[in-house]
Amino acid sequence: MQAQFYNGSQLNFGKSRVQYNDFFWTYYRFDKFDTYFYLNGKELAQYTAEYADNHIREIELMLQSGLEDKIQFIIFNNLSDLKQSNI
Repeated sequence: MQAQFYNGSQLNFGKSRVQYNDFFWTYYRFDKFDTYFYLNGKELAQYTAEYADNHIREIELMLQSGLEDKIQFIIFNNLSDLKQSNI
């Protein structure tokens, strides 16, 4: 009966996780990154976008490389939503 209490965090690579909720994703687009969020995540997405915009150059300097492709920030409102995601 161990599977009855499975929390979804120990899946083998390539296995899909069960999704309990449907998310309606929205996004903000910027030159070097996109920020994706869903219902009730707008404030955190705005904070993430502002932080990334102000610190992207520092990140590039730390990595000693410019970003060739856009970064995609995916904002989850809580850990349980992240655990059920296939992203």
